[in-house]
Amino acid sequence: MQIYIFTCLTSKKSSIIKTSFDINNFISSKKKSIKDTSIKNILLTNNYTYKLLEEIPKDCCKEKIQKKMYEWQSKLLLQEKQEQIDNEYQKRYEKGKRNELSSKEFIETKFNLSLVSSKYRYSNFDFYDIKKGILVELKSARTKYNYVYCGTTKSMSNDLLIIFLFEDTKKYYYIRYNKELFDTFDTTWIKPPTRRYKNEVFLIPSNLLTELTNEFNVEIKSTEEPLQFNNFIYLDAYKAKCQ
Repeated sequence: MQIYIFTCLTSKKSSIIKTSFDINNFISSKKKSIKDTSIKNILLTNNYTYKLLEEIPKDCCKEKIQKKMYEWQSKLLLQEKQEQIDNEYQKRYEKGKRNELSSKEFIETKFNLSLVSSKYRYSNFDFYDIKKGILVELKSARTKYNYVYCGTTKSMSNDLLIIFLFEDTKKYYYIRYNKELFDTFDTTWIKPPTRRYKNEVFLIPSNLLTELTNEFNVEIKSTEEPLQFNNFIYLDAYKAKCQ
């Protein structure tokens, strides 16, 4: 008889592996009746759905069977973890986009800007004002820390405003990038739960941030020439599209 390795698709843990020397014996051993076997490599029972992962030669020794099961279990666990990461990343991305939409008009009012949202998911900033030559990056933060962080790979230009939305207080703060100042900040490497690799970030002391109060209103001017700024925007778009 042939040997089969299954995984239970309807279980909370997709890494559960089942084996049987015969499909019919496997089914009868579960004391379930088959509803439909028309789907290739799928077994549907009263309460469970099993997917056939691999057929193993019947003369395969016990050690090799156990090794195969371990390999499948490891593979399924990795797949499950990656799916969780992808789902969490998508949730955070969608939350970030909602924050951008709800914050855009507020930021425009405070700095007298006319902002355009970046079109690209991997752009190094969230908004820009093409006429005034200003970039805006919106970050989430929490008050329980005495610092906020921003990636060192962001578009670090003197025309970059980094705005922090503190999620627990719903208040906005900002800092304008200045190379001499930022060079004095400590940096560290963090690995967000939704990323595969660590990112280097600036640790920005919270006491250096300026709150965007109801009375706050300031006119921001660019330090770059218009042509240089336009080239910068196009270069960032090109890099973002390539990722």
